[in-house]
Amino acid sequence: MRILGRVVFAMLATFTFWFAIDYAQGAMASRYFANEGSDALEAGEDVFFYGASRDYHQRGALLSVEASGYTLSFYEVASVVEEDDDITVTSWTYIMLRSDEDMAGNYLLSLYAGEEKLDILLFPFRSLNLRVGLNLEQTVFGIETSKLLEQEYSELILYDQEGGNILSETISMSDLDFILVEEIQAYHDQEGKLPFMELSDQNIYPAISHDLNNYTYIMWISVSVYIVVLGLSIYIVFFLRRKYLGKTTPSPILIKEQHKYKNSDS
Repeated sequence: MRILGRVVFAMLATFTFWFAIDYAQGAMASRYFANEGSDALEAGEDVFFYGASRDYHQRGALLSVEASGYTLSFYEVASVVEEDDDITVTSWTYIMLRSDEDMAGNYLLSLYAGEEKLDILLFPFRSLNLRVGLNLEQTVFGIETSKLLEQEYSELILYDQEGGNILSETISMSDLDFILVEEIQAYHDQEGKLPFMELSDQNIYPAISHDLNNYTYIMWISVSVYIVVLGLSIYIVFFLRRKYLGKTTPSPILIKEQHKYKNSDS
C-alpha cells in the first residue's frame, strides 16, 4: 500500500510539473503579444502577425481597403510539407481587420460573385484590438487561397457584431497575385532545397520567429513555485506524520493508555 501511495504521489507530481510548464508557456506568450503585439499593431506592422503564421509569406498586402476607421487587408502566406525529395506548398490568405476604435465581438466578411457568396468569420486575435479571418472550418487563422479563387469575387461587405454594414468595396483578385506556390516550388526544383532569403527580391521571406526570451522570468517563477509546493507536499506526506512513534500513528487504545498515565502522574 505504501508503494502504491508513492507511485500515485509521483504521478501527481509529474502531472503538476507539466501543468506548471504549460501554464508558464501560455503566460509568456500572452505577455509577449500584449506588449510587442500592441506595439506592432500601433505601428501598423502587420507582418508581425501574418509573417509568423505559416512557413513563408509574401511581404506587402495583396489587397487593402480602408473606410470608416477600419482597415481590411489581405496577405499571402504559405505552408510547406517536405516528403522525401519533394515538397507540397499550400497557399493561404491571411485576412486582418484593424480599427481606430475598440472593436467588440466577431465580424463577418462576405465576398460576392454574382449570386455566389463566401462568408469568412473574423475572430479576435488574443486580447488585441485586431480581428483575423478563420478558415471555412473555423479551426485556424487564414483561409485556403484555393477557396478564395474558386469564384471571381468582385465585391466585399464587412458586417459588425450586430449585423450592420460597416464597409463595402468593389474588388478584383487574380491568381497571378498569388506567387508563393510557384516560386517556392521552382526554387526547390532548381536548387534541391528550400529558399531562405534568396527570393527576397520578389518579396518572399521565411516565417518570422517570435522571441520570448525577455519573458523567461515567468517560467522561472512558475518552476520556483512548483518546487516550493512540491517540497512542502513531500514534507507533509512523508515526514510530518512521523511525529508519533516513528512511521506509525498510535492506535486509539495506545492513545487512551497514554492519557491514563498522564492523568495518574498529575
